[in-house]
Amino acid sequence: MLVAGEIDAAIGAGAIDLPQVKPLFAGALEIDTAWFKKTGIYPINHIVVVKSELAASHPWLLGEPYKAFKTA
Repeated sequence: MLVAGEIDAAIGAGAIDLPQVKPLFAGALEIDTAWFKKTGIYPINHIVVVKSELAASHPWLLGEPYKAFKTA
């Protein structure tokens, strides 16, 4: 789906050996480690979004991802 352009990004896809698919940040583990050593804060490296159109038409939807993660 990434190569076909059907999605722009994926989380947890694992190693993919295709030249078209690259990590967002080269050396992410090293970057995370350096930031933690500098600040004592582990950086956020994933995010969940709700499309603006959905948020506008279904405002109650905005809290649902949080509720799902809290329950999990």
